[in-house]
Amino acid sequence: MELLRMNVQGLQLFEEGIDLDFVARQRVTEHNDEGLTHLTGSVYRQNVLGIIGINASGKTTVLKTLSFVMDLYMKQGKLNSEKYEFLHNEDNFTIEAYFYIGEKKLMKIQSLVKRNQRKQFIFEEEKIWIKTIGEVKKAVYTFNDKQLKVVRSNENSPYLANDMSIMIGQSKNIDEQEIIDLISETNKNVMKAAGQIPVQMVGFLDKSIDYFYEEKDANQNLIIRLKFKGQDKEIYLNNHQHLEAYLSSGTIKGLNVLAAVEKVFKEGGILMIDEIENHFNKEIVRTIINFFRNEKTNPKGATLVFTTHYSELLDDFERNDSIYISLKEEKLLLKNMRDLLVRSDYKKSEVYQSSYLGPTAPSYDAYMDLKKYLQQVHQQ
Repeated sequence: MELLRMNVQGLQLFEEGIDLDFVARQRVTEHNDEGLTHLTGSVYRQNVLGIIGINASGKTTVLKTLSFVMDLYMKQGKLNSEKYEFLHNEDNFTIEAYFYIGEKKLMKIQSLVKRNQRKQFIFEEEKIWIKTIGEVKKAVYTFNDKQLKVVRSNENSPYLANDMSIMIGQSKNIDEQEIIDLISETNKNVMKAAGQIPVQMVGFLDKSIDYFYEEKDANQNLIIRLKFKGQDKEIYLNNHQHLEAYLSSGTIKGLNVLAAVEKVFKEGGILMIDEIENHFNKEIVRTIINFFRNEKTNPKGATLVFTTHYSELLDDFERNDSIYISLKEEKLLLKNMRDLLVRSDYKKSEVYQSSYLGPTAPSYDAYMDLKKYLQQVHQQ
């Protein structure tokens, strides 16, 4: 079961909602099909979606909302989990999600979420539609009453918790995919990868390391073994946090990310990374993105969704429809670059930096205020 589109309406900060579409919206040809997974007919799914925006423009909230929806529908998550603290100020909202479930079939679920008298979220109403996808992509998200299969009500779901989705009855018979959320690691950088670390991963990030792996002693205590090239002495540690004295922050984050990449490549699925450039240089970021685009390294069509501040990364995207821009006006907006820029031959980073697409740079007034302040500091 693969998520094709998520549309969440009613969130207070996002005036037009959060609409994230994984289906390729531009025309697909043999010259621009890299990084796409063919599902059926003319329907292709993006293997990489990038979300770019200035600070406080809602990028992380978009990623958290995606993780929330995936948890609800694919991991039997609960609405009132403490994990979803970003929803604490919300009241009522609606989720529409579309999944490809194989054999040319598409499933749509619509969920109306409300707060009850106890201020807890509940599913007020839910509906599920299932249809066979036709060859015409334009109608892929159009459903009719005959395709309505399940309606939630108190009568037909007396044993289902009111903060769990009826999707639980649909997804249990469908092969699960790996869903890895690294959002919470944005401001943390502690080693998580366990066991034998492939030498290829270590060598890619730090050529000075001879080997690095973890094991357990007879009492199941953690032992970390690390050795650098040209040194006879092996380093023994028993706490991941102690690695900070020996490994760079980029190496630690890189091993965590590459371990997650390996996992989604094996099973298929989705990997979410907030501020992908943190602790990395641009070439490492580009390498990870290109691994997802390459069908030889990513044969099962795993998906990477990331946020970034690096406008230069946009120039690596041949297609406009694989880029989303978060904008901060009176409220937050999420726009697909395909809707803002029809042509794909412009240099995307220059268009983005020019603010032609919207407020994609700090305002000139804010810049001048800061400049005047810094000019006056030495006079105080």
